[in-house]
Amino acid sequence: GDTLVFRTLTKQAVRKIANDRPPPLHDPRFIHLSRKTRSIQAYNKKQEELNTESMAGFLRYQIFLSYGILVLALWYGAVQNKSTLIDQGSTLQGYLVDYFPLWIVLCLAVYAIGSVVYGVANFADCPQAAREVERHIEEAKAAMKKKGIID
Repeated sequence: GDTLVFRTLTKQAVRKIANDRPPPLHDPRFIHLSRKTRSIQAYNKKQEELNTESMAGFLRYQIFLSYGILVLALWYGAVQNKSTLIDQGSTLQGYLVDYFPLWIVLCLAVYAIGSVVYGVANFADCPQAAREVERHIEEAKAAMKKKGIID
């Protein structure tokens, strides 16, 4: 009944309801809609924040691609004008300019590894979830023993 009506609402209708007004609480078709509406409103708010914080409506990959092209263009310009930018006796500066894209990739790799290590080090334990999983395992073992799959 009610869940069928809820499922038949299209995403556009749910978004329209979420953006226009809160759903009427007395209408049984919208009993399950409140949680969905809140999540859609939170998603829309987050998207608006991302759009205002980022460049003018670009997608994330477009922003990264723009930065990448900018960095590569600056590097190419530095390589082409290396003789005027760097002292002739400095080989270290020459190596830095020549291998700048590799340094960028190396820094990104170090950042990625650091992010993973930080995430693993600060991973929160969930004792309730662990107990629930153990309970499910015991129930599965009991069901398998009952069916004669395991001894």
